[in-house]
Amino acid sequence: MQNPSRSSALQLRRFGRRCATTFGATLLCLALASAAFAAPPNLVISDTNMRATFSMSAGEVQAFLNTRNGPLKSASFARHDGGASATAAVIIWEACQQWGISPRVMLTMLQKEQSLIDNPVMPNTLQYRYDWAVGMGVPDSGNRNYAFQGFGNQLWYSAMRLDGYGELKPGVTYVPKWKGPGDTTWMPSGAAPVNISTWKLYVYNPSVSGNTNFYNIYLKYFGDPTTGFSFTPITGPAGSVYRFYNAKLGSHFYTADVIEANSVQNRLYMTLRYEGPAYIADQTKNSTPLYRFLNKKNGAHFYTKDVAERDDVRARLASAYNYEGEAYKVSDTDAPGATTVYRFYNKTNGTHFYTADVAERDNVRTNLTARYTYEGPAFYVMP
Repeated sequence: MQNPSRSSALQLRRFGRRCATTFGATLLCLALASAAFAAPPNLVISDTNMRATFSMSAGEVQAFLNTRNGPLKSASFARHDGGASATAAVIIWEACQQWGISPRVMLTMLQKEQSLIDNPVMPNTLQYRYDWAVGMGVPDSGNRNYAFQGFGNQLWYSAMRLDGYGELKPGVTYVPKWKGPGDTTWMPSGAAPVNISTWKLYVYNPSVSGNTNFYNIYLKYFGDPTTGFSFTPITGPAGSVYRFYNAKLGSHFYTADVIEANSVQNRLYMTLRYEGPAYIADQTKNSTPLYRFLNKKNGAHFYTKDVAERDDVRARLASAYNYEGEAYKVSDTDAPGATTVYRFYNKTNGTHFYTADVAERDNVRTNLTARYTYEGPAFYVMP
């Protein structure tokens, strides 16, 4: 997108439009008519809820759509990059993972803009509503930007804009940096946001009434958007090793410490998504230390039971890796009843991937050879 003048930018920024048809606007009003909602114009959503990237998995997005009467539950669309088509739930989730936006925010936007979550299917308007699902590239001037047409484009680029607004990130270079609470730059009359996430919503849609609708819809579906976000505490059988996925880096983090697992989930949910127990390593049956290093450049972790490899990393790569000591205990031998944990090297980012799932191992070896080099068994664990 070009870097327009401020007046032109104001028009281009009005991506979060009202429903584009009288029909859509009427549906939205009917959906909200039974509730007496209100929203303070200066706090529409908390930073925590805006960035709760992992508040819903793709499966949970699909399950949510299945409970509503809109058309997205059974719809599939082309991805923004021309890749294989995917369900609406997957397209929503992928865009949110890439750009660090909560799926709950995008689901709210889909209802606010085109009533695609709760709405009887009306074939004569449906394609239009898919094509401009979240109002991306639909300024008040009426000069649509057809580069953003299509459901996949709408979700991807709107999430990218919400990520970048006020933070001087690529793709939104004409938007100034947020100056802090009370910043009224580019804000409509009556709005002086107290946090950057509310400011982002107003940049996307500079309308108090439009953002009140956002607040009301989010409240209806997910609860108060201005409060903090909390996850269900992580628990697992004794000896569980918990696995997290870094969507942006494409790496995994593993810990056997349930306190650390919960801390990571609650503090680093914008970066690391909890995937569940990876395997069981009973600490009374395993005796070989597994050593852990932190890559100081990208935040990824490296694990090894090999003392010589540990010492080599500490001696030669101290500038790149912080040695964090023993992560937990594993087994050095493939004893009866042991589970094998396999190791792959990620050629694209220099990280390592570990799995005890034979089906997952075989899938990576078969379908992801361009990215991963198989390194064989890394260690064993006695469950």
